[in-house]
Amino acid sequence: MLWAEAVKEDLQLAAPVQRDHFYEEAGYTRHLDSAANWRLKRAIEQTLATARTLRPRRLEALARCVVLRTSQWALNGRKKLPTVNEFRDMLVIDAAAMTSGARELREAVRRSCHGEPRIQCLNRSTTGLERDSVFAEGRRPRLVVTSPPYPGVHVLYHRWQVDGRKETPAPFWIANRLDGDGADDVGMAERLLPTGTNAPDGRLWRTVPNRRWYADQRGETNGSQEVVLFHQRRLAL
Repeated sequence: MLWAEAVKEDLQLAAPVQRDHFYEEAGYTRHLDSAANWRLKRAIEQTLATARTLRPRRLEALARCVVLRTSQWALNGRKKLPTVNEFRDMLVIDAAAMTSGARELREAVRRSCHGEPRIQCLNRSTTGLERDSVFAEGRRPRLVVTSPPYPGVHVLYHRWQVDGRKETPAPFWIANRLDGDGADDVGMAERLLPTGTNAPDGRLWRTVPNRRWYADQRGETNGSQEVVLFHQRRLAL
């Protein structure tokens, strides 16, 4: 992605920076001006300034996604923060991976769909989902992807944790979105799944990736493992 390569070459902490006064005053950059974080915040600000110049708008949206991914890697739950140079390098790596992934997805959709793909997103509780009007004519989803919370672990999706466990809504600033729904909307109403078992049961388990540094201190717990669940529609008798 040429944009990321250009940012890597041009990003300088001493250069002027364009502030997002609206997000600043609303508290979306909270805890990012500390002695530990201000350099990374400034790098993010300069990177976002270049993203705003991209056209068409979908390129800006993709660039913001790249910045979001790299910034999360750099700031969220880190015991040791990366340098600005490491931030630059990771930005290029993430941009290449996301661009490649977007192209692969586009080709896969073209091969599997006849004409324009029809996508519908439902922003609602899963309770009573089967009675939603979208499924009134017998339509059913081909794939269901769910996100945890993990057993016994407090999961924070709509905030990053910086400087230990200080919470910041910086992801909304980077994405140019407002935080209006809170933890209940993005964290499955703060529900915790019942404790499971890691016994050999024929299911597909893995160790939860990118855990918080303080979670790793607890070692192997029920919350350190996750299982893949496959949902199959029950046929009417």
